[in-house]
Amino acid sequence: MAANEELLCLERGGRIECSGPVEYRMMPDNPRSFPRCEAHAERRLEQAQRTLELTSPARAPWYDKAAINEEWDEDE
Repeated sequence: MAANEELLCLERGGRIECSGPVEYRMMPDNPRSFPRCEAHAERRLEQAQRTLELTSPARAPWYDKAAINEEWDEDE
C-alpha cells in the first residue's frame, strides 16, 4: 500500500456502518490480517469467539446441564 493511499474497511457498505479507525486486524481463527474499522473488527471478533466456543471439545462456560437435562463427558 502506498503511503498516501487511504485504508478502506473490508466490510464497508454492509448492514453495519463503519466507525472508528481502519487498521489491519488479526482474528483468533485466521492467521492473516485484513483492514477493518473498529466496529466491524469488534463484530468479527465476537463471531470468531462464538464459533471457537461452539466448536471446542471443552464444555462452554454457559452450559448448564440442569437447564436442558443433558450431560457431556469430557472424554467424549
